[in-house]
Amino acid sequence: MLRKIPYYKLLLFVLLIVGVFAQDSTLVVNMIDKNDILYLKDGTFIECKHTLSVSEGFDPLELRTWTKVNCDEETYEIELVDKMVLKDGRVTSEEELIKNKKKLNIWFYSITTGLMILLVIITV
Repeated sequence: MLRKIPYYKLLLFVLLIVGVFAQDSTLVVNMIDKNDILYLKDGTFIECKHTLSVSEGFDPLELRTWTKVNCDEETYEIELVDKMVLKDGRVTSEEELIKNKKKLNIWFYSITTGLMILLVIITV
């Protein structure tokens, strides 16, 4: 026997689904200006004249997080980056970038799992 779902539960369900698929935005983690250097794993380096930043986000179609390094107008996968040397002498290594990506993965998947559990509780 099927029972009728109240409108407020249906509305909450739709809002949760929209919330899950709205997580594809970019989060700029580190924005630094002028003459920073990006070292790549192939031994080359690039001088970033304007901006060196790290972008993180979630792709809902592939259900995965992504992290990219932006040097001026170019974008590089973190797997290609060896380190970032900032003008003030700070160094961000590949290990730090990967550790931040793993934290982001745990955060996104925890939220998604929590939302799915909440949906099951609401629909029961």
